[in-house]
Amino acid sequence: FNTAHQKIDDAIRRANDLESKLSEPRLQDLRQARNALNKQWAFLTSEDDIEEEVREAAEHLEDLLSRETFFRSFPEIDQAMRTIEDAYEERFEEAVESRAEAYSAALDRLHQADGWDDLSPDQKARVEEPIARYATTEADPTTSIKQLRTDTKALAPRLNRAFERLAQTANQTPHDK
Repeated sequence: FNTAHQKIDDAIRRANDLESKLSEPRLQDLRQARNALNKQWAFLTSEDDIEEEVREAAEHLEDLLSRETFFRSFPEIDQAMRTIEDAYEERFEEAVESRAEAYSAALDRLHQADGWDDLSPDQKARVEEPIARYATTEADPTTSIKQLRTDTKALAPRLNRAFERLAQTANQTPHDK
């Protein structure tokens, strides 16, 4: 009886501890920490040049979240999560910049092509749209780094199609002579 009574007391104490520590903002912090592990860290593990500090932060975060007393470690959880998020964000920004630079250069090439100046503004917009949409550093934060890199690799065929569209459109445009 005493053992059962002690277990019930411990369970009540733990429930009160959890209730007092797990407010809605804290639950959101936990969701964010899980996201950092399950999505961002899952991606970062495939990268060749991940810093040891980030690996250690991921291992530490996983350990903290698996503990029965995780709710007592919010400052440590937050710190480890931020390390992972920062590493991911840095690579995300690099991928966005790389894509924007490549597509901006391609857009410049398209604008220099023969026949470009003969097009109307509407025709120019239609021809350049598949390139122009990626020539920006504005990116949806939910876009994956993998997708950003795939977009960058897809530049050559997209640019070739834009040149084909330019040639077709320029040939259909009556020229004043």
